Amino acid sequence: MGVCFIVVAGAMSFEGIGLSDCISEMLDKYLESIKEVMRRGVGDGELHETLNVDAASFTFLGMIQSTTTIWALNGYSWSLDQWRNQIL
Repeated sequence: MGVCFIVVAGAMSFEGIGLSDCISEMLDKYLESIKEVMRRGVGDGELHETLNVDAASFTFLGMIQSTTTIWALNGYSWSLDQWRNQIL
């Protein structure tokens, strides 16, 4: 059985199916990992010192998530590796 999404005013809702807290926790862990890598990059001088780590990590996660979603919806028919350098 698949997961159904309720679309209300253009937004998806996981309300009532028990996934909201689980997904939120998972995404928070991903974001914290990305933030830590970016903080180290700023500290090491590899990323600009004025980088907004919160905004950059959110954007990075969204970029990766949307790319892999499109890749999966297209039947994994192309190599993610070919996009790596172009995306970054």
